[in-house]
Amino acid sequence: MVSQRNASGGSHARRASILLVTTGASIAAMLTIFAPSGGNAAVGAAGAENCTLNNLIATIRIGPDRGFALAGSANLHIASSGGISGSLVQPNRAPGTVVGQANGRAINLVFSLADHRQVFSTGTLVNDIRACQGLMRGPVVGPRQGDIGDWAGVGRTPQDIQKPGH
Repeated sequence: MVSQRNASGGSHARRASILLVTTGASIAAMLTIFAPSGGNAAVGAAGAENCTLNNLIATIRIGPDRGFALAGSANLHIASSGGISGSLVQPNRAPGTVVGQANGRAINLVFSLADHRQVFSTGTLVNDIRACQGLMRGPVVGPRQGDIGDWAGVGRTPQDIQKPGH
C-alpha cells in the first residue's frame, strides 16, 4: 500500500489538494457588501437578476500570501438556476471576473484576478441573495495553496442610509 501511494504521487497530498479545492470552491463567495443603491436585485431576462456588491473585502491571514487583500465591488448576474457570473472592480488594479453559485442564503464565489490568480470563498447571508442586501461573511482560500483568510460585508438599503447614525 505504501508503494501505491508513492507511485501515484502521494495519496495524502492528492487528498489534501482535493480537500483544498473543494473547500475553496465552497469558500469562494463572499467578500461583499451589497449595494446601498438598489436594495433589491434588479430582475432581468428569464428570471435572472443583477446585484452590485460594494465594499467587498477579503483578507488572507495565514499562508504564503498573508496580508493579501481583495477590496472593491462586484457586479453580479444571478441566473434563475442560481449560477453567478460577473466582474470584479478594484481600485488601482485591472478588472477581474467572478463566477459562482447561490442558493438562498448560501453563496460560493471564485474571484479571478487579471494576473490569473484566483481566490475562492463561501459564505452565509442574512437575507436571500435575490434581496441583494444584508450581512454576509465566510472564509476564503487562495490565491496559493495554504492561503486561508476571511471576508465580511454588510448590505445597506436606501432606507438604512436615510436613518440617523448610518
